[in-house]
Amino acid sequence: MIYGGANTLREAGSSVTRITRFLENVGLLNKGSAGSTAPTASDSSTVQPVTSNSLNVTRVGGVATLIGAAGGAALLIFNVNKAKDAPSIVVAAYLSTGIIVAAALLTVAIIITADIRARAAIATATTPAPAPKAEGKAPAPAAPAPEDEVKALAPAAPAPKPAVKYVAAQVAPAQPGKLPHPFTAALDQAFDYVIINASEAGVLLMLPSAKSVPWQQMTIRREDDTPQRVVITPQGRETVGGDDELDLPAAGSVQIYSNGENWRKAG
Repeated sequence: MIYGGANTLREAGSSVTRITRFLENVGLLNKGSAGSTAPTASDSSTVQPVTSNSLNVTRVGGVATLIGAAGGAALLIFNVNKAKDAPSIVVAAYLSTGIIVAAALLTVAIIITADIRARAAIATATTPAPAPKAEGKAPAPAAPAPEDEVKALAPAAPAPKPAVKYVAAQVAPAQPGKLPHPFTAALDQAFDYVIINASEAGVLLMLPSAKSVPWQQMTIRREDDTPQRVVITPQGRETVGGDDELDLPAAGSVQIYSNGENWRKAG
């Protein structure tokens, strides 16, 4: 009877395969571990992460059962008879049995270790890192935009249009024996510009009350060059330029403003 060689190696390999199948059946290894490679990241949806204490009492007991089964299987394979076989053959058989048991145990350890490492790697790769906690500080407010940038983004407001009042004198019918009355125009508000045309008749321009338009100014100008008289008068006891009335010469102009009580000349 010859021991060792290719036949013995094939028998040992077959024993390892049987042991792996046995581990799958008793639940120590995943189904298909004997013919599959290590798990990859794509298996993260079906593989549950494990901790470092995965070799629990159940696995230790399974490994002990495996060692006993491997030793018994090895003795059956060699079929040693102590009474009949030579001592050297018995020693070689037991030594081979020990080697087979050690190889089985090493194989199981390698497979279990690889399985644990693969599961731990998948758990680490698929577990999102916790967001850093703020140390009791409120988030910093966004810096305000520079004033120049705000001005550039804001649409430009249209420039206000100047208020202009045009006054054209009209000839009033004269009464027998009396001089014609001047054309009277009353302003109900302050205008930026008041243009007067007195080419047909004299004009009496009545200003609005200085109290109703405080701190507003007007420019009054004549566009005609005639000898007609243009008189500017305020309301009630108010004054204009310090007087009860103000004469505006031909083709002349005057700038006045209200201080809330009277009308004053601006220049």
